[in-house]
Amino acid sequence: MTRDESCLAANALALRRFTARDLAQASGINLNSVRSWLNRRRDLFEVSNDSQQAKGRPRNIFVLKSGAPETLQDSLDEFSRIVSIGSSDAGQTALLHGIEEKLHLWKMVSNSEIDARGSDQEYGALRAAVRLGWEQLAEWNDGGAAVGDERLRHFAEIEFAASIAAIPTADRIPALSRWLSGRLEAITRRTISAGFAAKVMGARCAVRPRVDFARAIAAALAAPVGSDEGWADDEVSPSALFACRAIAEQFGMAERLSLVSTTIDEVGTSRAVPDEEAQAIARGLTSCYDASRSNDLHLWLASGHIRVSWRPVLAPVAVHSLLDAANFNLHEVVRQFRPSLDIALEMKCAAGRLRQEALEKSRDAMRVVPDAGAPLSGAEALLASAQSFTFRPMAHVVA
Repeated sequence: MTRDESCLAANALALRRFTARDLAQASGINLNSVRSWLNRRRDLFEVSNDSQQAKGRPRNIFVLKSGAPETLQDSLDEFSRIVSIGSSDAGQTALLHGIEEKLHLWKMVSNSEIDARGSDQEYGALRAAVRLGWEQLAEWNDGGAAVGDERLRHFAEIEFAASIAAIPTADRIPALSRWLSGRLEAITRRTISAGFAAKVMGARCAVRPRVDFARAIAAALAAPVGSDEGWADDEVSPSALFACRAIAEQFGMAERLSLVSTTIDEVGTSRAVPDEEAQAIARGLTSCYDASRSNDLHLWLASGHIRVSWRPVLAPVAVHSLLDAANFNLHEVVRQFRPSLDIALEMKCAAGRLRQEALEKSRDAMRVVPDAGAPLSGAEALLASAQSFTFRPMAHVVA
């Protein structure tokens, strides 16, 4: 039972006879979610039509069946008990210790090389315990208990040690983005909140080797950008795509920049990221909730063109983001990136909505700003002097 389900159960118990709209208003939960819950719990209700309604389609009236009040009250009591246990540090610690014991037992049996069947049985028990443990943590989280990042990381480490819930090591970012968004969609369909699902996936990514961690975060950032370019399956909801970005956003901007650099800088290797994928990753990074006020991000973008691994295709994304930053001047930004923009804007590549925004904004900026070395017109000089200009010299930027 989730927190919303407990709220619906409590209000249904109080109302006894109601319409879906009545229950939505009493619980504060949206009408579609209420109807979905009522449909799943038809075993609890008698349904009849409102014969006294004057006009329009008759409304369904839900009345608790015999025995339903006791069933709902038992469920509410159990939910309160579970949340109470989960709210305590001791409850979460006991859950982890129980799973660690199963991991230790499986390792002992599998290392003995005596009883292969026993090893399989212990591994099956371990997998079941891990799955139920995650579900238990999700229930506690949804019930309002604080499930810390360290707990999630500990669970993910146990999974990784037992080769459970492995994240693919796909060579292409779109394939990994598709897997992440599809996995989040599947998790949230089990009534687990998108926010908690993103935290779980973030913990699973973080315990992988650094290069695999970096690619997973890059794919998570790129997923919403590539969603209208065929990177996501049709049945993936927008909430799952934005939960992908939330996987990356739980790590600080400095860590995100380091991880993205690790992936984008894999030039000349078998895992080198193509230009379009690199552009999607960078565009996803600049679309994070904290991007517009991140000085670290702005300095990383501004210093990009002097890095050895700089790609001209990243220039539109850098310009798009820097022009929204308070400390950067339109003319200086465009003149700095113009050589790369000239190359990037000539590239023939299909771009979805978010990447197209960056390309169009760069084209507009280049129309306003003359080529380097050309004198400013009177109007342009006035515009440049009116803008605040505190652009940091490249000598002070750490690439």
